[in-house]
Amino acid sequence: MEGANFLIEALKSVALLFNESKKTHKFCLWTLISLSLFFSGCEEEKNNVSMEVKDGNLERNSSICSTTDNGETKPISKERLDALEKKLGIAASDADKTSGTKIFRRKLKGVTDNEYEDGKICFYEFKTQLGSGSVYLERIWGNDDLVTDLEADFKAVGHACQLLSEWMDEVLAKDKVQNREKVGEFINGPMLLAAKNFITYKRVYQKEEDRIARFIMYLTDHFKLDIERIREIKLELGERVSRYEAIEMNQEKKNETDGLGALLLVTSILIEYGLPENPELSAYLRNNPIETKSAEFAEFIMERPESQALMTDSQNEPANKKLEPIEILFNGLTIKLIDSNFFGPDNPRTFSYTLAIPENTLPVDILTNGTSTGSGIITWQYSSKDKYSVGQPPFAYASWCKLDEDFQNEHFGKILVDKNKLLDYTFFIIGLNPEELSEWERVLEQSNPSDNIAELLKQNISWSEEKRKILGFDDVIRLFEPPKSEPGK
Repeated sequence: MEGANFLIEALKSVALLFNESKKTHKFCLWTLISLSLFFSGCEEEKNNVSMEVKDGNLERNSSICSTTDNGETKPISKERLDALEKKLGIAASDADKTSGTKIFRRKLKGVTDNEYEDGKICFYEFKTQLGSGSVYLERIWGNDDLVTDLEADFKAVGHACQLLSEWMDEVLAKDKVQNREKVGEFINGPMLLAAKNFITYKRVYQKEEDRIARFIMYLTDHFKLDIERIREIKLELGERVSRYEAIEMNQEKKNETDGLGALLLVTSILIEYGLPENPELSAYLRNNPIETKSAEFAEFIMERPESQALMTDSQNEPANKKLEPIEILFNGLTIKLIDSNFFGPDNPRTFSYTLAIPENTLPVDILTNGTSTGSGIITWQYSSKDKYSVGQPPFAYASWCKLDEDFQNEHFGKILVDKNKLLDYTFFIIGLNPEELSEWERVLEQSNPSDNIAELLKQNISWSEEKRKILGFDDVIRLFEPPKSEPGK
């Protein structure tokens, strides 16, 4: 176990070596060995959300403020407040004038926006004769369309690898390096495949340890990376990083090469271990570290026709922000450097959610991924700085039901459809059209305690066998059958 822990920490330190020297630029390594992301920034946005179900609506109060590293509470920026008010369509009020905390009060039903990028809320209460079922769903932020994002990611890293291989070929050709075609084959082959797998792991596996362990296995299997040589690699990286930074500090446009040097350095390391049968090539890369040529790589990127077209388009954006070479290289990558769809918002944020369910709700095991107190209160806690925040977007859900005891006692003589049966029944009812629903409710309305409700429905519902199969008639009929374990039934 000690060896495994050392390996994980050693690989994490690869990313940390770069991060510690680039705190002012949020140095995000897409590269194949960087297995951890560190957020920078001195302020954190806090959102405390309290929700309560009343009269078929979800009453939602969102209190938002910023906190500093020393615990001081401050108002959110005017730009952020204006954007929120525009998105939600309401004005914020003061929750605490001293701290500047703002609060948004809303009554929600159906699908609507929440307070964050691409976040959505869904709340429905479905009423039936036997009781009601409620569903609350919320994607805190981000995008659930994994397939589209992965397709965009794969296309973007494919383009980046193609540009990298073309530039590397030019560099190696100038110095008449033998077997240079092997480099292009490697970058557009094994290295590209590793990049796609790396992105997929980050999308799929929530726990940092799972992603690291799986990628370590991938590197050792596909790149023949000897675990016993991790310490040697770490020392080599440290030496080359120091050399790279000394050169970069003297560059006039070092901000334009930010990130490119890291990419070139890791590319060089991977080529060395991925092409062991070409010792001359490895020797060349060691003696001529390509990471020191990041300015040349940046110029190569910017001179590409597609880059010029992208720069022209970017001038039309409202912010009129000039794109840096690293952004152009990975244009279309949904994770980019720091992206709300993947890593969470650019600024650190903490989410604290509380949902209060009506007191007379049926005492069932509430279906939720939150923490239920057992007294009708459910809570969720999220942080965009949390190591669990990568992967799929954070998601909150809960479903519960509320019994109509009077109707069931009057028509069935007892509570026949209870506990989680009622939730299944509710989902069946909402799948009926008005005509089907009218017929179903009429049969139940005419029932009395002496009837076998399951048989009554079988005999009096006029649906065809095909319709019954499509709607799940037999499954819902079983909800009205007494438990077989009950004696005398």
